[in-house]
Amino acid sequence: MKRNRALIFSCLLTTSLLAGCQKNEESTIGSTNTKETSQTTVSTTSTSTSRTISSTTKATSSSTQSSTVNQATEETVSPSSEASAKRQYTNDEKQAIATAFSDWAENRAAIGGMALNDAYFDHGASGLGDWYAVVDNGQRLLVQRQDPNINVSPDAYIGEALGGVVFYTSKNGAVGYSNELNDPKNQPSFAAGFSQVANLDKPIVKYLLGSNGVVYEFQSSGSFSDGFYETSDQGDFNYWPTTQVPFKISEDAAAQETLQTILAQYNQ
Repeated sequence: MKRNRALIFSCLLTTSLLAGCQKNEESTIGSTNTKETSQTTVSTTSTSTSRTISSTTKATSSSTQSSTVNQATEETVSPSSEASAKRQYTNDEKQAIATAFSDWAENRAAIGGMALNDAYFDHGASGLGDWYAVVDNGQRLLVQRQDPNINVSPDAYIGEALGGVVFYTSKNGAVGYSNELNDPKNQPSFAAGFSQVANLDKPIVKYLLGSNGVVYEFQSSGSFSDGFYETSDQGDFNYWPTTQVPFKISEDAAAQETLQTILAQYNQ
């Protein structure tokens, strides 16, 4: 299925990706690739989107490439209104928001010669506590509620995660959205994470979409669960581990604008 790409052109990701960020000197903005989207299967432990792609996304770029510098926005990202941040999105809305952002990010990854996947969060066996991400200023975003009766105040979170993506440099030369992670030979065990498909010497960056209208990012080790933490069954946030590394507000101005534009369609 052919889809139009967003006509947005700025360098990929934040300054943390400079070592791995490259673009074609003569890129065509708004170019199209062939990709199919499969029906999403809702999992109690995973928030990733199941998609299949054509072999075109595995093609490596043969054009002349040059290093590029990301121009971070000097403006402070303004979260959406408190009402919007606390708004409860349906699963269908979350899926649509996550897919729309992933479609935009796919083109961004391809420009930078990187691969993209939606598997930003998953976990193995765990307790019944909430899974969450710590963001700037020690605030938290709810990522997954496992027990609807858990004793956690609604004020404990500034919002919820609506989706996310992972940018990485593929060992196999995949560019743009790649489903190589779902190949059994690339996923011998859950613990492998992205290690079988990603070049671990280059940045692996998770983007997390907040219902407060902010895109957060995290320098990942390639694990599905890194950057995320779980409360105790009683809702204790100091349960594990005691040192919790936060997601930072992304300096990717285009990503921030894209999420705000997508959310505006649901919050009119």
